[in-house]
Amino acid sequence: LAVQPSATGNGIDIYFGLVVRNARCTGYPAAPLQNGELMTGRIVKLSWTFGSQGSGAISEQWVRDLEPTTSDPGGYGVVGLYVDDLFPNGTPQPQEELVATTLGGDVFVYSPSGTLLFRTVVPGSAGLYNSIMAMDLNQDGCKELYISGSMGLHRFIQPMEEL
Repeated sequence: LAVQPSATGNGIDIYFGLVVRNARCTGYPAAPLQNGELMTGRIVKLSWTFGSQGSGAISEQWVRDLEPTTSDPGGYGVVGLYVDDLFPNGTPQPQEELVATTLGGDVFVYSPSGTLLFRTVVPGSAGLYNSIMAMDLNQDGCKELYISGSMGLHRFIQPMEEL
């Protein structure tokens, strides 16, 4: 679960992860499933717009299924969510991206509108749990993304940043 103030300032954005049955399971066992096809991770973004006296409206903004690939049969078991302004856009209003991690070692970064910006996998990982942080530790003006998993601490830098 990750929560942040909405861009409009009159509510909150709520992100949560699920594990859902893959659509291809309906034909099983007639159609053999590949690794990772039984269950799929899903990320949902909701927006709660505040009303008077604690009321308001909750609306679904987007849903993304984390589909497995041939090289990465994971894509399931969302275990970490983190929201931060990873790629500053130069405006007073931050555009905060969502980082999602999975039990299979996947790392996904989504824009506020749900566009996939980045995906990778940490090989050999037995899960990238909720140990996610973004900070400019080397003070070069660009935030680095730090994710801890079973294989140690991983640092991801932005394309314009030097090692």
